[in-house]
Amino acid sequence: MSKPVLRGKIWYLKRRVLTRFASVEERSVIWDSLSADGYSVAVQRSAGVWLNYIKGWEARLAGRDGDASEKFRAAQ
Repeated sequence: MSKPVLRGKIWYLKRRVLTRFASVEERSVIWDSLSADGYSVAVQRSAGVWLNYIKGWEARLAGRDGDASEKFRAAQ
């Protein structure tokens, strides 16, 4: 698991998209704001956000775009 990245005053999730999901995700790196004030909160949120990305990509691979959209909204 990668550590959250501080840019200015905002913590971000920065992760490379797994090769497995390259066919359903055009970005090679995910940058997503964690809306967290502190590092410990950012670490907790980053795990959940990344899990929702994974679930969304899995749904897209399985052809369930509706489920994927829901997971991506949850990640954001």
